[in-house]
Amino acid sequence: MSLFSFFTIENKGELDLKELSSIDDFLSRLKNKPFLRENWANLFFIIIIAIPFSIFFVQGLLYGFDELEHSGVSGLFVSALFYNLFIILMVIFILTNIKLRLTPTLLYLGLIFMTVFFILYLPGMYGGDVNQVVYTGAQCLWEGKNPYDPNKLYIKHGSPTGAGVFHEGTYPYLPVDLLSYGLILGIFDFISSLLVSSDVPIWLPGFNDIGLTLANLIFTAITCLCAYYLFPEDRFQGPILAFLMMIPFVWSSAPLMILYAIIGFYFHQSSMKYKDYFVILFFTLSALSKYFAGVFLVAIWITYLYEKEWKKVIAAPGIPFFSLLVVSLPFNIMWVLESTVLFYNSARRHIEDGSLGGTIVAEFAKIFNLIEIIGILTLIGLILIFILGIFIRKNTELRLVVMSLLSLLVINSFALPFLAIAIFGVILFDYVIITSSQREKYTINKKHSIESIPELDPV
Repeated sequence: MSLFSFFTIENKGELDLKELSSIDDFLSRLKNKPFLRENWANLFFIIIIAIPFSIFFVQGLLYGFDELEHSGVSGLFVSALFYNLFIILMVIFILTNIKLRLTPTLLYLGLIFMTVFFILYLPGMYGGDVNQVVYTGAQCLWEGKNPYDPNKLYIKHGSPTGAGVFHEGTYPYLPVDLLSYGLILGIFDFISSLLVSSDVPIWLPGFNDIGLTLANLIFTAITCLCAYYLFPEDRFQGPILAFLMMIPFVWSSAPLMILYAIIGFYFHQSSMKYKDYFVILFFTLSALSKYFAGVFLVAIWITYLYEKEWKKVIAAPGIPFFSLLVVSLPFNIMWVLESTVLFYNSARRHIEDGSLGGTIVAEFAKIFNLIEIIGILTLIGLILIFILGIFIRKNTELRLVVMSLLSLLVINSFALPFLAIAIFGVILFDYVIITSSQREKYTINKKHSIESIPELDPV
């Protein structure tokens, strides 16, 4: 080896060490930047949410906002990837006790963003089958028809071929959903019929888009009111947050499920004597609106089991089971189960409307051609989540959030608004569910870390 080569290599090594030292210094200074230290959570949320929503908007511009949730739309996999990634990261942060502190500004910007989203997605909201399912089912109820009857198909379902293409089917949601919307839409229709002599027109609320939207806005208003009392630190941010998370659902039946769940959370945070039974009741109503919410009941059941509260151990599964029997028997309980739980966990759903896919379990089933046993795979996923919940012994609230977030990975179809549910759960955990002692500890640690940072001399 020549002397020139030796010095070249040695100098290169010194250069590398200097570069590494410079990088370490840069990262150290970056870490101590007050802006990044205070706003890393906000930047993280913006990045991880902006990517799938940007893809969503591009897809809407290319294919039309009424075609976004159909399986043939390009780019759905990328949005689903970030959906699953976001949920996994949130679970990791929560389990490792990392608190995400979001600024009020982010919520207000989100309010503007969600309003724009609502306006752009408006054609898709009223172009699919979901809205027609809800108000057609409600109208059948008032006319004395059984929307779960497989021999008389009253309900219009979407098709994998595109929005606006329908086929006849049965009511795909559980009876509490049907009864709740049937009651409020029936009242709207009755009041509107008093104002006109003929049939209720589309511009008055009844069994139509206007009626469904008005009903969901009422549910949203009540949810915002509950959020007002759930968020003691800032009574304005709570309703803003609730509105942000619910506005994408105004064309579906999700606001009803969210409403019952938030009321359940409200009682869970209260100091009422019989609060646990109110929690079980409203979580039951939420689960009987959309069965995904049943995970809340499982989470609190584990707590009662650990605390040896045997009456509540029996009540937590007993009340939902009895309630399901009571509300389903008039419609034929087997027809109800076949149209709802069994339909959403079967290959039939993939064939009929093409909506299966996007979550980890659904994509696994599609990649390995296991769609025929999608129900079994879903059950296995839920059992694994249940086992994890058992290991979270003392913190009921932590178990509630973690199990509900993980369940969003197990459901059989991806829809971008479910990302909003995940965000809602995380921020709810951050603002409401952590204890006052944790808040005090966070404040002390934060103050101590700021005081311990040495002041840098100006360059």
